[in-house]
Amino acid sequence: MGNIHSYCLEENILCAICLEVFRNPVTIGCGHTFCIECLQVYWDYQADYALTPCCPQCRELHTSRPRLCKNTVLADLVESLMQYKEGTTGLAIPDLAGPGDIPCDVCTSDKQKSAKFCLQCMAYFCEPHLRPHYENPVFKRHKLLEAVKDFQVSLCRKHNRMQELFCRKDGLCICYACALEDHRDHEVVPLEEERIQKEAEVRRLQASVQNQLMLISDEQDIRHSMASIKRLVHNVKNEVRCSFEELMQDLVQLQEKVMDFLEHEEWAAVARLGDCCQQREFKIIELQQRHMQLNSCIGESSDLRFLQDFQALKRQVLSAQPLVSLRCDESASFIGFSETLTVMKSQIARTSNFYSKELLKEGLVLRAHEMLPPGLAREMLLQWYVNLCFDGRSASGELLLCQENNCVVNMGILLESSSSPPLEGFNYWPQVLCIQGLCQGRFYWEVEVTDSWLCLGLTYRYPPTVTCHNISYLIGRNSHSWCLEWDSLQFSVWHNNIQTYLKGEYYRIIGVYVDTEAGYLTFYGVGDTVNIIFHFLTRFKQPLYPAFMVSAEASVTLSQLPT
Repeated sequence: MGNIHSYCLEENILCAICLEVFRNPVTIGCGHTFCIECLQVYWDYQADYALTPCCPQCRELHTSRPRLCKNTVLADLVESLMQYKEGTTGLAIPDLAGPGDIPCDVCTSDKQKSAKFCLQCMAYFCEPHLRPHYENPVFKRHKLLEAVKDFQVSLCRKHNRMQELFCRKDGLCICYACALEDHRDHEVVPLEEERIQKEAEVRRLQASVQNQLMLISDEQDIRHSMASIKRLVHNVKNEVRCSFEELMQDLVQLQEKVMDFLEHEEWAAVARLGDCCQQREFKIIELQQRHMQLNSCIGESSDLRFLQDFQALKRQVLSAQPLVSLRCDESASFIGFSETLTVMKSQIARTSNFYSKELLKEGLVLRAHEMLPPGLAREMLLQWYVNLCFDGRSASGELLLCQENNCVVNMGILLESSSSPPLEGFNYWPQVLCIQGLCQGRFYWEVEVTDSWLCLGLTYRYPPTVTCHNISYLIGRNSHSWCLEWDSLQFSVWHNNIQTYLKGEYYRIIGVYVDTEAGYLTFYGVGDTVNIIFHFLTRFKQPLYPAFMVSAEASVTLSQLPT
């Protein structure tokens, strides 16, 4: 209660001029009290303009400047109150402006730290001097902003007014005068509204950069290319070695030439891949820097600076050149090698020189391709969208197909047993295939899934024989299928019965992208942004069929894109 009384008392011993507790209070004839320094400054100001002295509060006129005497009773009361506050709750120490703070423009002696900037007054105010803006109706329409340094950069150079608008046509921050003059017919919105839109775009760019970092940091494509080169060269070496062993001794020199050529091709290809690795490292550093810059941009408190930085960052992110990786094109490498060797063995005695040139003509071919698969924006993925439907013949007995075979639900009871499952052992699990087989090209589709145990992925329709264990018939648990699994707690991926646990939350919509020629299989979580869940890089040897495992009471719906 004492604290409340002291607070109320303090509210009544404030100087009406400086709005602070009285310092050397004096009372004039009308009964109003002020700090002696404040009153003298006020009357000096009136004297400069030949005005009659008056009370700053009630405006009562005085024929001459009254003689000022200290109100000792009030001064003692103020001192007692300050001592009381020091002894109980502690005296509130003024928040004085430090070296890095913005001082109040109204404080006369000890400058306090500014809390707000008034656009109409064009001045900084501390908390005590902000009270008139909160209490006096005259100041109610004044717009207060957070106090920041260098407010001049927020002013229009042409009109010296605050830039509070954004012209979407010209991409500029403007003031109201500019909007009426140079941008009359343009789409103009407040800075706050434009920031909301640009923040969403920044988040999309962040997701894009994060996806690129995830993919470019994964070295499985380099390992895959290395393995392809080594495997291809190894196979060709064996063929050459076996063929030359059948030749006469005089062909040894030719054999050495061919072997040297193959070695050189391998070395040159690996060297090019080494250069690609170095470029990858540079790209990683660049993307990390972009990511840090975007984080800094989204954390910027000033709308103006945010939008100014955004334009430059957006151009940098969107203008970045894609990183090109190299993959071994086996079909185009060593063209005609085997056929040439077969014919050479029968005619080598008189045509060795001719076939020497033929063998050394074609070697390893590394095809350039964009290392980052599409999908950094959902609009890009949709150009390869394929509408799928379930194959009722492949569904196990507990699965119910509905919505024109676009939705599958596990009813938890045996409905009907499939008479001729397309894959041996496939119906040991509640699984279903899609009718469409994906042969060559790029494909993308989306599915809506429930928060239950389920798997979705791809499989060959005519897989090699698997073991007799039932688990081998579940997608992902064998060498001819790949899948993403959600177990109600976390994601994981399966291939060849090897599980890899992933971090990430549940997505109601899952996107699947496959590039059969490049060997890409990518799973996406589709929300406000498209986020990569996992990325497979492999070699597909047969047509692929989308496959699903749906546990009890779970459901999967194939999203259909309007044609």
